[in-house]
Amino acid sequence: MAQSEHTKDDSMTTREAGKKGGDTTAKKGPEFYSRIGSMQGEENNPGNLANRSPEDRHKTAQAGGEARGQQMHEEAEERKNAD
Repeated sequence: MAQSEHTKDDSMTTREAGKKGGDTTAKKGPEFYSRIGSMQGEENNPGNLANRSPEDRHKTAQAGGEARGQQMHEEAEERKNAD
């Protein structure tokens, strides 16, 4: 795709989008990105399984497997009854 072609929704060209992103980055400056980069990892997101204990991850995975097994059983019963 050439730089001057419009994106799918024709709202702006890829060149315009790149310029807009570059302008925004320049406005915030390197200090901003340095500050937010240093904050990474300060607060763990409990929604992310990687931040949970191995026991919690195992329990969550086990529950998901049980739920999927039940779902598969129900789908099989529906197919059986449809025949």
